[in-house]
Amino acid sequence: MRMFIHYYKDIHVFNFPFSGLISLIGILLWGGDINRFFLYFFLTLLTGGFALSLYYYQSRYASQYYFYYNRGFSKLKLILISVAINLCLFIFYKCLAIF
Repeated sequence: MRMFIHYYKDIHVFNFPFSGLISLIGILLWGGDINRFFLYFFLTLLTGGFALSLYYYQSRYASQYYFYYNRGFSKLKLILISVAINLCLFIFYKCLAIF
């Protein structure tokens, strides 16, 4: 599990700032409040920001996938678990937004 947390952290080093920047730009262009900011943030976190993070990680740290593969984590498994965690965070946010 520690190996996966290391991967998740490495992927999101780029994703979180990018998602925050896009959310801030969305608020400035189309207006809104903190709820709209977090909606933009999570949508970017799940879609474009995540795709850009995967591209960035692949282009910069492609050899790191061998490190994870030798420990039993395939590239697909790492990506799917990352998507699942991001979806859980989004669902948690939506549940909080309801109340």
